[in-house]
Amino acid sequence: GRLAALTSAENAACLSVNQASSIQSLGATCESLTVGHNPFKLPLTNAAVFLPTHRPRFICEQILAEENKLKGSSGALLGAYMGLRSAKSDATTRRGSVFSGGPGR
Repeated sequence: GRLAALTSAENAACLSVNQASSIQSLGATCESLTVGHNPFKLPLTNAAVFLPTHRPRFICEQILAEENKLKGSSGALLGAYMGLRSAKSDATTRRGSVFSGGPGR
C-alpha cells in the first residue's frame, strides 16, 4: 500500500545520502544533513531536522505506538508491524480457534 511506496522512496533517498556521506576526499567525508517528517537520523549523517507533521498516522503506526515499538525508519516500521502481526497470528494459532482446527473447535 502507501506505506510500502513511501518506504521504497525513502530507502532510495537514504541510500543516496549514505553513499555521498561515505565518499572520502583528502581524508574527510561529506557532512550531510537530513530534513523531513520521519524522526529517524541516518547513521552516516551529521545532523537531522525533524519537521512536525499533521498527517494522521497509518493504522500500523498507531498499533506500534500502542505497543511502544514505534521507532526507526519506515522500513523498520513496516518490518516491526509485520513481526507484530506474525506474533499475534502465531499466538492465535497456538491457542486454537474454530478456524485453525485447534482445541477451540
